[in-house]
Parts: sequence; C-alpha cells; structure tokens
Amino acid sequence: MDNAITVKDLSFCYKSKKEKNIVLEKRNMIFQRGNVYGITGRSGAGKTTLLSLLGGLEKPDSGEISYEGKNIESIGFRKYRSKYVGFVFQNFNLLDYMTAAQNVRTSIEIANPKQKEDVYEILESLGITKEKADRNVNCLSGGEQQRVAIACAIGKEAEVILADEPTGNLDSQTAMEIFNVLKEIAHKKNKYVIVITHSPEIAKLCDIEMKL
Repeated sequence: MDNAITVKDLSFCYKSKKEKNIVLEKRNMIFQRGNVYGITGRSGAGKTTLLSLLGGLEKPDSGEISYEGKNIESIGFRKYRSKYVGFVFQNFNLLDYMTAAQNVRTSIEIANPKQKEDVYEILESLGITKEKADRNVNCLSGGEQQRVAIACAIGKEAEVILADEPTGNLDSQTAMEIFNVLKEIAHKKNKYVIVITHSPEIAKLCDIEMKL
C-alpha cells in the first residue's frame, strides 16, 4: 500500500533452551503518513519488540512488514534503517562526549555522508539555540537532550520516527512539549510517527491509539 507501513500476520518469539516466549502472534496493522500512533499495552505485551521490528532491528519469525509497498527485508534491513528510520529513546542515546550540534551532524553523516544540512537550523527549529547547540549534551536539560535526539532523527530526513517512551524521563510539562514536537513533525512534515507510551495522557493525545 502506498503511503503506508503495513504489518501482515506478524509473529515473533524469544527463544531459550527451555522454551519459546511468544511476544507477537499474527498481528496486522496499518500506519499512515501524517499521524501520531500511540502504542499502549501491559508490560510484556510486545510494544518495544514491535518497534524493533518496525525499525528493522529484528527480523520477524513469520509475516512481513512493508514500507510503502516494499517488504523491508527486500529493501535490506540496514538500508531501510539508515535511509528511512529515526529512533528516539527514553534515555536519549546521545554521544555524551559531543556537543548537540556534533551529535546531529554525526547522525546525518552516518545515514548519508553526502547530505549537507544546517544542523544549527534544525536544532533552532526545535528550540535549541546556537549557544546551546555548541554545549556538551550533558550540560543540557532532559527536555533539551530529547529535542537533540529528535533533531538527529529528522536531520537524517527519516520518514519514519519510532519513539520508545520518549517522555518517560521528563516532567509533565516537558513531556507535553516533546510530544507536541513529535505531533508537529507528523502533521506538518507528513511523517510516520509511532510512539510507545505508558502515559494515558499522552496516549489520548495521539491521533490513533493501538493497544497490544
């Protein structure tokens, strides 16, 4: 399906010597551009696993995930991750020996060494001034670090933003600010934004909530 990520009969289990732990079984989903999807469910329901599969970090045991009509396995998981996907995590996952600007620049260069973007302009659009952009990321607040993480994702021009509890370490006001940034990315930039959240408040604000 064009302009959609489709999940068809998706199954995945974690295997040990003694048993198989089925996490997802024959799941079917459709994600469309321009929306924020909130993935909710009990602990152990497979939310983070689903995000890993959607991002090409894990391979399903059966079923398939297609990005705008192409199976992501046929695209190539590494190519798919590099070209189309940006991850945003609860613990930010920034390089703590770099400045904010260096983090964004590095993310862009890894995805596409030939791509030239004004990292300061990207950060400024997310509320990070040039003065703060040149600070080591450890000198920024939690909310500012999360904005830098989002800048890393959109700087590489990712079409799919996968966020795993992006507001989990933030106070309520900052959490709402970060969520609104993600919502704006979906609506104004016409991206796929898929968010895992335990927060009922955040889930209600998503365009579409999906329970696992």
